[in-house]
Amino acid sequence: MWKFTLAQMRRHVSRLAAAGLAIILSTGFIAAAVIGMTAIADTARNAFSADLGKADLIATAAGTGEWLPAGAEAAARATAGVSDTYTPLRQTAVAIGPEHREKIIAQSAPGNPAFLPELAQGRGPAGPDEVVIGAQLAERLGLKVEDELSLTWSLSIPDNLPAAEQEALIAAVEAGELETTRPRQARISGLFKDNNLSLSSSQPGLIGFGQAQDPASGLLDFRPGDTLFLLVEPQADDNATAAAVKQAISPGDSAWQVLAKKDLVEQREQSILGNSSVIGAFVGVFISVALLTAGLVISNTLQVMVAQRARTLSLLRCIGATKAQIRRSVLGEAVLLGGFGGLGGIALGAALIQAALLIARQAYPDIPVPSLISFPPAAVVLPLLAGLAVTAIAALAPARLATRVAPVAALRPQTAPSLKARAGRFRLAFSLLAAVGGAGLLAYAIFLMKQAVGGDASPDNIFTYVGIGVLGGASFFVGAIVGGVFWIPRVVSAVASLVGRFGPGARIAAANTMRNPRRTAATAT
Repeated sequence: MWKFTLAQMRRHVSRLAAAGLAIILSTGFIAAAVIGMTAIADTARNAFSADLGKADLIATAAGTGEWLPAGAEAAARATAGVSDTYTPLRQTAVAIGPEHREKIIAQSAPGNPAFLPELAQGRGPAGPDEVVIGAQLAERLGLKVEDELSLTWSLSIPDNLPAAEQEALIAAVEAGELETTRPRQARISGLFKDNNLSLSSSQPGLIGFGQAQDPASGLLDFRPGDTLFLLVEPQADDNATAAAVKQAISPGDSAWQVLAKKDLVEQREQSILGNSSVIGAFVGVFISVALLTAGLVISNTLQVMVAQRARTLSLLRCIGATKAQIRRSVLGEAVLLGGFGGLGGIALGAALIQAALLIARQAYPDIPVPSLISFPPAAVVLPLLAGLAVTAIAALAPARLATRVAPVAALRPQTAPSLKARAGRFRLAFSLLAAVGGAGLLAYAIFLMKQAVGGDASPDNIFTYVGIGVLGGASFFVGAIVGGVFWIPRVVSAVASLVGRFGPGARIAAANTMRNPRRTAATAT
């Protein structure tokens, strides 16, 4: 029977092409969604970790307005398991180049180059008058490695002065008696990858210099730090070291937290991409619709092909083919179609996302888009399983139809189901229940979505609302198609009565549409 199945598939390649294309498109959408979401996650991970260098742990109270307590860095460095520390101090400045000037965030230079971002060119700063700047920033300024950089540097009021002295400095600044900026010069020793500027406003544009006090005004070059980077010794446990550092720098203070690098990156991703569940919900809707459409196309295609093969099937039954063999032939044809369609969909989805990455890298060079796609196992497993499952389920009805045809009856065209028969009444009841119930679920989902948008329902349940809508829409379409043998022939008959007026050819075509109601319904849907 396998030889017969393959022979039939070769004979009906053109008709199977539509079903195959539906599977390729639907599974390709699944593959593209999985690979695309992976690419988005990789891009976000690259963006939110670029300014962390090779730090293993990060202590931060960002968002609370708290500075690192005095002596905290020394206490952290003395903690068992910590090999080195770095407190990045920050200040605003204006970088001036021959082609452009730009306001940037400047960051103090670390003593250990491991805390620097990844360098694109040159080397780290080796002295107090050398800096590294972002590669994209250097391009905008029209500067390169070893060029001189001019800066207009902002100054900060020291936070460790007595309250009276701080108030005096503030009053002098407000009165215009103290300059809060000063010019600076530096040599560019290297360029670091600043391609996450579009996603992270905290990414520094310049790293260099150290904390100093302006002799004229008494103001400082950098603001105090609110973050502490730590390197952990290879043999030390990160979690135990993090707990010890937390106790050392701020005992009992819940505002400070010590996080592993990957945990901080995840926090940043969540804060920026927290509404990704909405994107996932709508992607799920499109995938569901694509799979449903593919299932309908496959089922209808196989039903039409079974109807066309009535004489062949009857001859096979006459020469001894069993119902099980006929069923396996139809299901095997569907599984082969689903398997090859799934592989084609994976290739299509991967090609589309790879092309999108190449375009995005050219269009948005300041975003760390990966150059090559990542292929998670789900990108292969899910499309293949979806393709096989959809085709197998869609082929159940045609396979059952093929096995129910008796050898002699198969030589006659099939009539539409009769409402006098038990099967016909069951089909009608099922189709009405599915269509009416599906319409009700769809209306209910729309109502819930409107409530969520208006604030009267929780937006956290958006997946549930979307799922109800998808289930309702699928149920409605299944009901309409299952009951199509009752209403489609009548619609076609009405249209045929109008078309028949255009001559004998039109009348013959109209009569042929009514010759096999089942095939007419399958073809129309």
